Amino acid sequence: MTNGHFLSRPLALGALALAGAAIAAVVVPADLASAGNTGGAGTLAGAGTAALSCEIRQSLARGQLMLEPMVSAAKGASGSYALTLSGGGSGNSASISQGGGFTAPAGRATSLGAVSLDGAAVYRARLEVTAGGSKAVCAGTVGGAL
Repeated sequence: MTNGHFLSRPLALGALALAGAAIAAVVVPADLASAGNTGGAGTLAGAGTAALSCEIRQSLARGQLMLEPMVSAAKGASGSYALTLSGGGSGNSASISQGGGFTAPAGRATSLGAVSLDGAAVYRARLEVTAGGSKAVCAGTVGGAL
């Protein structure tokens, strides 16, 4: 998690009980993410521009799927984001939407919040960020057997 930023953002589902916990992430190449990557701790990287990019970091902690949407801006930017999640497992389903504004400093990945879900389930995730006339989209499958 990034400097505790997830604590100051609204959560769409559940309470995140990992304050201060370090979670390692391995980057999944964008071509795998866009092909519907399933499983594996890592990141869904999306199509963006040199000025603006996004990713959805995923990890498994205590049986929960932890998702952290991120934005990066080469020169720093203020804009908006929309995160949508749908799916589930074991007879349960979830449909989650959250969004809002962000300010990203130059050259540094910035957390847009965090979501905790059932770690055994599979979800479709989509993150769209816009700033200064640029748009970046990250989409793919998260969860399952990480």
